[in-house]
Amino acid sequence: MDYLWTVGEIAEAVKGQVEVLGSDVQGVESNGINSVSIDSRTLEEDALYIAIQGVSQDGHAFVRSAFGAGAKACLVSKDFELDGSEKAEGVKEADGINKAEGSGGILIRVEDTFKALQDLGAASRKRCSGKIIAVTGSAGKTG
Repeated sequence: MDYLWTVGEIAEAVKGQVEVLGSDVQGVESNGINSVSIDSRTLEEDALYIAIQGVSQDGHAFVRSAFGAGAKACLVSKDFELDGSEKAEGVKEADGINKAEGSGGILIRVEDTFKALQDLGAASRKRCSGKIIAVTGSAGKTG
């Protein structure tokens, strides 16, 4: 199966440190990621969840839910601890932590997750050889 990214490629792009939660992750650097999301409600199997600190919500509160929803890895701040105090909205208490600790979830730790999202976007753009075009103007683009 072709993946969008590997954990190793993501860690390199965002200058992150990889941490394995559990013992079932083999060859952690080569584990494939199929999609990327900042919304734990939209995750697919083998996704990367990026925990962003927002104005009213902190994405780190949903890391447990992200693992429960099928995320293979979560990109988190260096000081984040998965200690059981996170919310697990929409997921039974044990579901996310079992995925994280029992099935070998992966954390990628960075200084700033928002900056890491930007870095991942820049790395993604560098991998693409397509031309970039822009449509400018103040009228007529949507009608």
